[in-house]
Amino acid sequence: MDSLKDLINVVNKKAIKRVEVMGNSTNYSSKMRELYDGIAEGRFETDNDAAHALYDSDEDNINYKKIKYRLEKRLINTAFFIDLNAPGYTDEDKANFSCYRNMLAAYILARLGIRKTGAKIATKTLNHAIRFEFSNIAYRMCTYLRNYHGHVTGDLKKMDYYHEQSVHYLQLAFNENIAEGYFSKLAALSYRSDVDRNSLEEIAISYLDEIRTIIKDQQSLILLRYYHFIHSIRYLLVNDYANLLIACNEAIQFFSTKSQLFKSGEAFYLWKLLSCIHLKDYQEGEEAIEATLSFVDKDSVNYFSALEYQTLLYFHARRLQKVYEIIASAANDKRLIREMPASIKEHWLLYEAYANLFVRMEKIDPERSPYKLKRFRLSKFLNEVPIFSMEKRRANIPVLIIQILFLLQQKKYSQVVDRMDALNAYCYRYLRKDETFRSNVFIKMLLQIPKANFHREAVTRKTKNLRDRLDNVPLEVARQSAEIEIIPYEDLWEYVLEMLSMRFHYV
Repeated sequence: MDSLKDLINVVNKKAIKRVEVMGNSTNYSSKMRELYDGIAEGRFETDNDAAHALYDSDEDNINYKKIKYRLEKRLINTAFFIDLNAPGYTDEDKANFSCYRNMLAAYILARLGIRKTGAKIATKTLNHAIRFEFSNIAYRMCTYLRNYHGHVTGDLKKMDYYHEQSVHYLQLAFNENIAEGYFSKLAALSYRSDVDRNSLEEIAISYLDEIRTIIKDQQSLILLRYYHFIHSIRYLLVNDYANLLIACNEAIQFFSTKSQLFKSGEAFYLWKLLSCIHLKDYQEGEEAIEATLSFVDKDSVNYFSALEYQTLLYFHARRLQKVYEIIASAANDKRLIREMPASIKEHWLLYEAYANLFVRMEKIDPERSPYKLKRFRLSKFLNEVPIFSMEKRRANIPVLIIQILFLLQQKKYSQVVDRMDALNAYCYRYLRKDETFRSNVFIKMLLQIPKANFHREAVTRKTKNLRDRLDNVPLEVARQSAEIEIIPYEDLWEYVLEMLSMRFHYV
């Protein structure tokens, strides 16, 4: 009761009349509510959109700037009142949020002179931090309690104990910070097109060696978490999917025994899916999909990634009807499409195009699906090549290929010839590295089609050596990125030959 009295006394003395948060209709104006709703509902994409709707002006309008600042302030306040009992929060999420909130409360109470209640909160917070291995919070709470017993209670034994514990957790937090920094460095370098992936793998190996040395003396879940991340990224960097699958299974086994860290295991399930696609292990891949979609938050980026990998898996497994159902279902979910990250949405439009191609080839029956794709405008697709983020030129490969396939399916041979010159130039300019070997070979196979005058048997003869080269470097051993081969080129070539006839067509 004493602690409760202290807290109520602080609230009354400081004259807190109201808590300025979103969610209490008495605390904000209609303009603020309109701004909040417009952003939440996706009606305001930019500041100018919002300023125009609210004040018939632009983003430099002083009234708009004021209302935007006030909304931001109240949203920050609201963050302290998030309902952690709502679905989607793991035990780790709840514990982490609670520990940080209580740690802040302990420091505030100490500054206000309510040291005994602050120490009580600090002790409770320390116990939670130790249980969930939040070393940084544990260190701060140990120093808090060391100083409390040193300056307030004079309990030398407790002061010495908390001092020793603070040194222990400070060292642990330091080591965890090193591991996290290595992980962040690899992530940053992996985005750079001017960095050699093999050299990155060597860096990852050196990081792993150092973390293993640290783990011999001091272990924590956070250290082991980053060890598994870097261990998997080592193979992901060089598209070594066989070893990536092994690393992911090891990580998943580790995380499955640590319920408070299970959410961190989502990435390994996604990398496992990627590996299964390349290794053609469709059964294990489907099991991984079911496991991932069963626990991943539907509002997270990982959910969209899982949906994308599920689509790729069924494309590769030749389960085209299933592909159509997934794509059509997603296309009919306005919320899903609205919240889909731009990078995945770019790929998604491409998957829709491939699905429509197979509908035209009668490989897919839309009537068997409870959902239908909207009418596909071929002319628009042929004239609009998606602009992929971060200059991922290789991601344009499947775009260029399917444009050719649509023209072949429509028997628009003169347009095929027109596009082949551009395709040849693209192949020469961008596809000269080992990781695009298969794409290079497949495009060269496509280039033979006009030379054989679109005759199926003639094309087959002209491409025999190229087809053999494709077989000699199958997908499961080719170290290339996943987005390049939406459908294995061996399978796609069979569909190409089906579109050709036994007649010569001269252009």
